[in-house]
Amino acid sequence: MQRVDWDGAVPDPWVAWYRALRAAAPRPRPEEPVIAENNGVDEDFQPAELFLQALWREQRLTTPLRATDGRCLEVVAPGVWNVGAGPDFRDARLLVDGREQRGAVEVHRTLKDWWRHGHDRDPAYANVILHVVWEPPAAGTAAPPGDAPCLVLGPALPVEWQALFTELRLSAWPYARRVPPGGCALKLAWREDDVIGRLLETAGMTRFHDKAGTLLRAGLTQGFDQGLFEAVFAALGYRANREAMRRLAAETPLAELGGLPDARHRLALLLGVAGFLPDRTRVPVLSEHRIEVEEWWRLWWQTGGRRADLAWVRAGQRPLNRPERRLLAGAALVERWECRPVRWVTRLATGCSTPRALWGELVRAFTVRDDRLAGFLAFDKQLRQGALLLGETRARDIVVNVALPFLSAHARQSGDLAVAERAEAAYREAPRLQGNRRLTEVAHRLLVPPSRLATVAVNACRQQGLLEIYRDFCETLGHQCAACPLAAAE
Repeated sequence: MQRVDWDGAVPDPWVAWYRALRAAAPRPRPEEPVIAENNGVDEDFQPAELFLQALWREQRLTTPLRATDGRCLEVVAPGVWNVGAGPDFRDARLLVDGREQRGAVEVHRTLKDWWRHGHDRDPAYANVILHVVWEPPAAGTAAPPGDAPCLVLGPALPVEWQALFTELRLSAWPYARRVPPGGCALKLAWREDDVIGRLLETAGMTRFHDKAGTLLRAGLTQGFDQGLFEAVFAALGYRANREAMRRLAAETPLAELGGLPDARHRLALLLGVAGFLPDRTRVPVLSEHRIEVEEWWRLWWQTGGRRADLAWVRAGQRPLNRPERRLLAGAALVERWECRPVRWVTRLATGCSTPRALWGELVRAFTVRDDRLAGFLAFDKQLRQGALLLGETRARDIVVNVALPFLSAHARQSGDLAVAERAEAAYREAPRLQGNRRLTEVAHRLLVPPSRLATVAVNACRQQGLLEIYRDFCETLGHQCAACPLAAAE
């Protein structure tokens, strides 16, 4: 494999170099990853789930391993141990009777917990390929869902579990033990900040152009207004409800919304299709919402009363991220756009003479304030303290991930290179976004020490670049550093 020097001896432009390096990775890019479940530590007479997770992560197991149904198991990669909601480990690679499988691993004390915790009804757990349990399944216990085998840890331990419990000292485990440094982390550790920054900017601009290309293709396929509408709604859904919000926008196209008489009809249609209109015979409705709920029901029925089959995730979501509030924010944006988002965002961009002005104007334009609905949580609940329907933090995320890439793609398609270049410059200059679990995970994987994130990822472009590197190489290769062309680069 040809070696590449990060310090400057690279093909010009840098993005072309990065794309070539990414193309050398021998695995296709996976779907958007699911995030994991933080079970905590419960004191009990038997091992806590945190300890069972640590055993799986450290692979303190004897081989060969056999599932409860007799199949032979070989662990190629135990997966990445996360701290969010969803399966305990993702990106695992196993050989089941010699056949490779990739997906998530879920750890429980007993297999019954799979159903007891409702994971069988949660789409985030759809790609679980192995159940790891402490207690052998009791006679009559239902088999694991699908074809996922079940491994009982006890018989696979080399010594008594109490000895391993003492050795691992779980209370002292830092986050870094969950996400260990990758093969390129030590190489990056002795590089100067400006060298790493150049790499991150290259990856960040690659991510920008990839998103612009995706938005351009969507616009050419379904119309630019509808493409931007769906992209913004998907971003409003954040991670847990991204696909549900995108599908809601697809089920209520702008052409239909624009043909309705007014904002009340449009909001009624969105609420009804989403399945958010409450049934007052089953759910109590706060007095301040009763009149409008009755009107929304009536207006929704006038549009045909259809409802999409959307899987909404509320468990583990911060109150401000609940899908009902995100829908209200999206409906407010539709009114702000007058159902023509491309014209709206293009006018904003044309009226800004500098990248900094464009950034500030877009952030303000995507921030949504509605004092009447500031305390809304659900039709039967209120927030303890009112808040913006869409605050500046989330507005910045939408501008970086949707608005600026879209502006670049649409302007270049229209021949307005000045606006395209202004959008790209605004992306390069955009200030650092709020951190999250995923960025913390990536920092532990790629940077030594992880605290270096603050000095090298000094803006949004570099943060996006760090995420892009992790997705393009770590996840694409199943965290096999020996096969990674980035780790081989000098």
